[in-house]
Amino acid sequence: MAKKKSAPARSANDDSILNQLATKAGTVAGEIIVAKNKVAEKVTNVVDTVKSKVQNLTGSKKPTVKKVAKAVVKKAAKKVAPVKKAANKAVKKVVKKAAKKVATAKKTVKKAAKKTVKKTSRARGK
Repeated sequence: MAKKKSAPARSANDDSILNQLATKAGTVAGEIIVAKNKVAEKVTNVVDTVKSKVQNLTGSKKPTVKKVAKAVVKKAAKKVAPVKKAANKAVKKVVKKAAKKVATAKKTVKKAAKKTVKKTSRARGK
């Protein structure tokens, strides 16, 4: 009968690094979503207030309201772009750091596995 091959056991260190990576990525993603929602709320509030002020001043001229609203949205979009870039950079930094940690952990696990294989092969040979 053929023996079943079992997957090598993961060390506790590997799991903790992966958990840390997932935790950091989740918190960064949550912060990005919260910031995006805040910006979106502010933009909609600004657009509504500008529309109402323009209507109060000019009566009911809709073309000017549309132009003002478009200008406000463009300004808000320009402000959102740097926030989005900064958030993406933060995520990339966290992922790179965690990837380096995982790579070093894999190397140590491989070295330990090689050592145990050598020890067992020497013990069998004696």
